[in-house]
Amino acid sequence: MTFNRRRKSIQSSPATFLLCAPVLVFSAAASAQDAPEDLVTAAEEAAISSVSERLGVNVFMLSSPVTRTIAGELPTVESGFSAYRGICPDLGPLQHFTGGGAVAVPGFVAGEEVAVILDAPAGDYPIEIISIGIGWGSIPPNGLQSLEDSLRIYPAGLPNPGAAQFTVGGPVLTEGVINVFDITAEPGNRVLNSGPFTVSMRLLNPSPPTGPAPVHDGNGCQFGGNNAIFAIPGGWLDACLVGVTGDWIMFVNYRQVNCNAFPDCNNNGVDDADDITSGTSLDCNTNSIPDECDIASGFSLDVDPMDGIPDECQADPCPWDFNNDGLVGSADLAILLGAWGPCPPPPGTCDPDFNFDGFVISGDLAVLLGAWGPCPS
Repeated sequence: MTFNRRRKSIQSSPATFLLCAPVLVFSAAASAQDAPEDLVTAAEEAAISSVSERLGVNVFMLSSPVTRTIAGELPTVESGFSAYRGICPDLGPLQHFTGGGAVAVPGFVAGEEVAVILDAPAGDYPIEIISIGIGWGSIPPNGLQSLEDSLRIYPAGLPNPGAAQFTVGGPVLTEGVINVFDITAEPGNRVLNSGPFTVSMRLLNPSPPTGPAPVHDGNGCQFGGNNAIFAIPGGWLDACLVGVTGDWIMFVNYRQVNCNAFPDCNNNGVDDADDITSGTSLDCNTNSIPDECDIASGFSLDVDPMDGIPDECQADPCPWDFNNDGLVGSADLAILLGAWGPCPPPPGTCDPDFNFDGFVISGDLAVLLGAWGPCPS
């Protein structure tokens, strides 16, 4: 059995919609002259036949990219402090598709994946993926949303992308647009040390004849392992070999991990060292990190008092005055005796343990009695 791997071009205007049952993309009796025979093994032919017989084609137009959600929540954004956050510029998109037309491909079953194999310039690696874009459509257009299984990143390309190194569940796709998912705040390994790599979407729902379904650009499928399908059964297959006649409308944006960036923990676009030198930021503990970043990261406490200055930089002139009445007296003695014995485990406090030996005992009592009276001014 042989298969036609001819690159097809489907032309449509923005007002053209194909309202019919799925159309087979190629025939099992067609010629195989357009692709090398060694692209398909005997074992793959059965899988290719099975997939190609159920994939259809519907023509429509996608609108502009729209930022979409993960698991029905608001788009995720980066938060917190990082030594190099926001310095390396966003790069991309990496994609194969071209043009504005789109072809929906119904017929997938739950658990299958549509994928693109991408590669960044060699000098950009290592890179971190920051967003994934996916075209999604149906006939007729309805603007409805679909909850699908997951977005995935694999460390290699075809024939075997390897195990997924990043997975985020529950992408919510809106029909008729290129859905863009910000994944920067999602847990998992988004860093790739080399290419090519694979980005996919796993379907949670089977795609009916009119969609919603994944889409491609309809102007020729690029051979050579740029577009893929994970088929059930069949595993990873080159999408061009199962009759997909365009490049999947999928892309990623990324940033370099190492771009000779300067430390900017407070994200003001200024080197932390310059912030400290100019007085914009303080560095009371002289660790070359602005105090606000030490506090935000948890390296320093700011609770006594909560004033934006690390507590270790504010020596208490009267640590024996537990009730802050300006006098070391009987009330403070009662507090010490009430804490007598082993200190509680963190996060419990143990202020009467003046020598930090983990116990409130006679040595601490002696220190308090030695400070008896008014606190120093």
